[in-house]
Amino acid sequence: MLTGKVYHQLDDKNRIRIPAKFRDSFRDEKLFFVEYGLDCISIMPESVLNLRMQQLCDTDPGNPDKWAQMIRISSAAEEIKPDGQGRIMLSRAFREFAGIEKEVVFVGAFTYVTLWAREIFEEKIEKMPLAEANKAYRRTENAQE
Repeated sequence: MLTGKVYHQLDDKNRIRIPAKFRDSFRDEKLFFVEYGLDCISIMPESVLNLRMQQLCDTDPGNPDKWAQMIRISSAAEEIKPDGQGRIMLSRAFREFAGIEKEVVFVGAFTYVTLWAREIFEEKIEKMPLAEANKAYRRTENAQE
């Protein structure tokens, strides 16, 4: 289970080291993907991306809108391979989307990792009171029952 956060910085070649805390959870995985999140980038192993795509397809098999959504998400995802030092290269498109310039925050999202520009994370996430986040989560949880 991936939880917590780690602050980091891009190097001069726009590479970033995946923190050992998260990398160790993926030690059996060889292939990773980056995809667009909500105000952030999602980094996940192939097994997690496959599961997410399967869940999207299973929500309403044969629905052309769901199929189009799955195709849109999969067409935007990029394969990445960490180098020998555990660094990944972020494309300009992903950096611009997430507003990443130098300082970032890796955040565990249970089965994958999100990567945020530090200032966006602090503004949108860190400032949210935990009580508010828990209340919203409980409303969502109750709505699914």
